[in-house]
Amino acid sequence: MQANNPSDPIRLAILGTRGVPARYGGFERFAEEVGAGLATRGIDVTVICNRDPGQSAVETYRGMTLRRLASPSLGPLTTVWFDLRSLLRCLRGYDLVYMLGYGTAWAFFLPRLFGTPVLANMDGLEWRRSKWSWLGRTYLKTMESWALVTASGVIADAEAIRRDLESRHGRIRHCWTVPYGTYVAESPPPIDPLTRRSLEPGDYYTVVCRIEPENHIEEIIRGFLESGSRRRLVIVGDHNVSAYGRQLTEIGDSRLCFIGPLFDTEELLALRYHGAAYLHGHSVGGTNPSLLEALGCGNVVISHDNPFNREVLGDRGHYFRSPEDLARILRELESGARSVDERETIQKVALGRFTWTRVVDDYVKIIDEIVRG
Repeated sequence: MQANNPSDPIRLAILGTRGVPARYGGFERFAEEVGAGLATRGIDVTVICNRDPGQSAVETYRGMTLRRLASPSLGPLTTVWFDLRSLLRCLRGYDLVYMLGYGTAWAFFLPRLFGTPVLANMDGLEWRRSKWSWLGRTYLKTMESWALVTASGVIADAEAIRRDLESRHGRIRHCWTVPYGTYVAESPPPIDPLTRRSLEPGDYYTVVCRIEPENHIEEIIRGFLESGSRRRLVIVGDHNVSAYGRQLTEIGDSRLCFIGPLFDTEELLALRYHGAAYLHGHSVGGTNPSLLEALGCGNVVISHDNPFNREVLGDRGHYFRSPEDLARILRELESGARSVDERETIQKVALGRFTWTRVVDDYVKIIDEIVRG
């Protein structure tokens, strides 16, 4: 039963993340910021979270209700199983279910059987990621197709994602484009986190990502080393989870600084803000949260050249396709031959298009259209 009475709050369930508070990745940050923003607009928001030992099953946080479900470790099937349990938990009692991701698209029809619309976020081109086996890629590509049929509507986080979907599947009737959001750093954060890592402001470059081939970490390292820069390259991400990451750490140059995953938001903000530039190699996503956070810090961004990154950066970015391109750009930046945008100018890109307030505004309209339209 839906909240057709305009005076009734819309009941929204957000699924598909490990949960909030955000400590892991882009979807968790998205769920927290959008969920909290929608709660301030009078929407009754529930986020389905993973339940760790000792945690309560239900609590409130930033105006949202957190409902936690225990999930056994099933290897590659852990996420699919948890998302399925989440869907089954939300068959009734909500006016809209919003699934972040499409790994269980075959089950999206279940809440709809009980009159509950299902909105799906199509994320990036997940099936192209090299970490999946051919079977995993085949499954995810199939689920992408199914989501366009079994969901009531879908969200693309970039126009380039929407165009890619429609180039392969034809026109999508109920599809909206809404990017991720970010905050803009209004003042320089303390440099204490840098000091603890023997870093100096402006004397290093940063990379923040999952250490995977499609994020072009090897190419970034090769281009950085070829440039002859005396600065350091700080790489934030878990380099121990794959053979690819472990091989990169064996390069053995003293300028390379692998610091592993970093969940301290204040330290990460300081590393971003005080870096000489942010190097971004992502190539299979849409509007990447890490890229937006770099803009919010006013970083000079040197990005892999693809439609997703160009959609975000426009003419404010510097683009590379090969290690040689990156080496040339770094040499030009360090020699002054290539201009460096002022921090405030770069931050205006984030303020103009990617604030959480604007993202929440878009979602309010979409949710109202689906539930009350």
